[in-house]
Amino acid sequence: MKTSMASTLAIFACSLLMGCGGSDNSSLSGTVKFSDGTPLTQGTIVFTSSTYETEARINNDGTFSVEGIGNDEAGAPPGTYKVWFRDVGGQADLSAHSEDGSENEDSAKTDFLVAEKFTTVGATDITKEVESGSNEFEITVEKP
Repeated sequence: MKTSMASTLAIFACSLLMGCGGSDNSSLSGTVKFSDGTPLTQGTIVFTSSTYETEARINNDGTFSVEGIGNDEAGAPPGTYKVWFRDVGGQADLSAHSEDGSENEDSAKTDFLVAEKFTTVGATDITKEVESGSNEFEITVEKP
C-alpha cells in the first residue's frame, strides 16, 4: 500500500508541474501611444526576454494582442521582457529607386515613426513584467 501511495503522489506531483498539456504562456494586449496621446498606427511590437520572443501587429488604433493561454504558439511565459518595435520606418523605401534601379540618395530611407532607440532590443529602455494569465499594457513611446 505504501508503494501505491508513493506512486500516486509522484504522478500527482508530475501532473502539477507539467500542467494539462497546454502552454503556460500568458496573453499580452494593450495600446501603444505617443506622449501626446496619439496612437502608433502601424508596425510590430516585440517582447524579448533572455529566453523567449513574441510579437504582434499594431492595429490602426494603436492596440495589439498576443493571445496565449493554452496555445503553444502564442503569448509569452512569465518573466521580464524588453519591448521594442519593428516595421516602424527607417527601412529602405523601394519607391526610392530610379527607373534604372539605382537608389535616389535623398530618399533611400523612410523616417522612423518612433524614436530610433525603440527599434532595437539592445537600445530600448522599455521593460515589462509579464505575469501568469492576462496582461494589459499601456506603452508610451517618443516620436523621433
